Amino acid sequence: MLKAIIADDEPAILKGLRGIVQWEDYGIEIAGQACNGIEALQLIEREQAAILITDIQMPEMSGLSLIKEAKRKGYPIRSIILSGYDDFEYVKEAMQLGIENYLLKPIVRDELCSTLMNLVEKINQDLDRQNQLRSDSLILRNNILNRWLTNHISPAHLRERSDLLQIDLNAGQYLVCLFKILYERHHNSSHRELINFASENICNEVLNRHGKVITFCDMNSHVVALFDDTTELGPGPIRALLTECAATINKLLKCDVFITVGNRERSCDEVHSSYALAVELMNYSLLMPPNSIVDHEQIAKESFVNNERIHLDDERFQQALAEKNQDEAWRYIDDVFGRIVHSGEAPLLRAYPLVMDMLYRILNALRQIKVDAGTLFDIQDTVFIHLMRAKSLEELQSWLKTIVAKAIDKMNAADENWNPMIKRVLIYLDAHYAENVSLKTLSLAFNVNAAYLGQLFIKEKSETFSSYLNTMRIEKAIGLLTETNLELHEIAEKVGYANQSYFNIIFKKLTGLYPSKYRLDARHAAPRES
Repeated sequence: MLKAIIADDEPAILKGLRGIVQWEDYGIEIAGQACNGIEALQLIEREQAAILITDIQMPEMSGLSLIKEAKRKGYPIRSIILSGYDDFEYVKEAMQLGIENYLLKPIVRDELCSTLMNLVEKINQDLDRQNQLRSDSLILRNNILNRWLTNHISPAHLRERSDLLQIDLNAGQYLVCLFKILYERHHNSSHRELINFASENICNEVLNRHGKVITFCDMNSHVVALFDDTTELGPGPIRALLTECAATINKLLKCDVFITVGNRERSCDEVHSSYALAVELMNYSLLMPPNSIVDHEQIAKESFVNNERIHLDDERFQQALAEKNQDEAWRYIDDVFGRIVHSGEAPLLRAYPLVMDMLYRILNALRQIKVDAGTLFDIQDTVFIHLMRAKSLEELQSWLKTIVAKAIDKMNAADENWNPMIKRVLIYLDAHYAENVSLKTLSLAFNVNAAYLGQLFIKEKSETFSSYLNTMRIEKAIGLLTETNLELHEIAEKVGYANQSYFNIIFKKLTGLYPSKYRLDARHAAPRES
């Protein structure tokens, strides 16, 4: 309802105006009445009224002075003047103030009704325009934020837009956290949209009590919380804030959530790394109980401890999955469980975190080729609960092998759906990745337009050709770093980089470490021969 104030120094006029029309029929509520301009101004401020109906002549402050003062104070009020005088000078001055109409007393009901109809229509049109502007601004803001998180915006363009986003690009630290709403089956698309909107508002309200936090929804319908160093970014304080958000969403929306925490970055240009890691950690939502918080630092620490204790070779397992080699993946599982048996007491308990780590890598392998892992586990409860119910190592080992077989079946099915041209290109790249390969050379080799091939590659692989080629080359380089004593410039050349400096940059971008540091860490982590 739109609020209206009536101002007139004649009580009979005030009473008559209340009863002359059914104000509710026009979506108007009479929020107050005054007998002079000063009282009316106070009512406008207190009630945040949208409409003023005022006599032109009143004691202490006239109707014209009232309108002038309300406009001077910035109140978005629309006014109708009432007067017993058909005076041209009054009318002229009133029109200059932008009034909606000048009505002579006694008020003609039909004329007032017509004025109210036009006035309400104008106000609603203004509200629609304002809402559209806000919506357009929000869409633009979210578009820029999503481009920032996915590294699809140049630093110069981001800085140009920083005022619009109201973000500090010179903060000392950044952190991305994601909230995945775990919808119920009865939630349709409109319900989910409303729940996401409400969850974003809840997170915004909770988190901004403790610092400046940007909240919005990404393209995967996750609620994003982007922290800078105005908030204490230590693991403890962050976990407390995220727990409060989850509890509030649980209470108000009756929904569970799953939360991931990326790595802490010291530059706005590296925020995309924190986001990418938080997205990757969402794989754990299929493995862990609802309302869990998965922190990159915690997972990395636990993984390192477990790998050191059992001496796991994660890369061997990942390679088997990438090559869809079920026999090798099963042999790896057998090796791991064999080591668990000989590692000491409580082998089943020791197995849980290691199985979780392998499940995560299975899910990540599916995610990288854009395969939905939702049907991988044909169980009603969470994988975490399934693991806890396992009665023996043999049962757990057999179940994990079944999951690997299902995952590889899904990968093979996805391969069959690829475009034949892309299949040929991938086979070619596997053999020629170390050569001077580009879209141009491929277009000549396969007699196809380079631009079309680039677009087809993005459509089929969900990444650019150059991104895919760099990832392949760096994966090959990792094998050479850990398995040979070749110099770095030799490795760079063998995987297709003529320039070692460029090789170093790409390697650091994809792995987080420079090649020399990666090799050093790998050698320190290798098990010593007894």
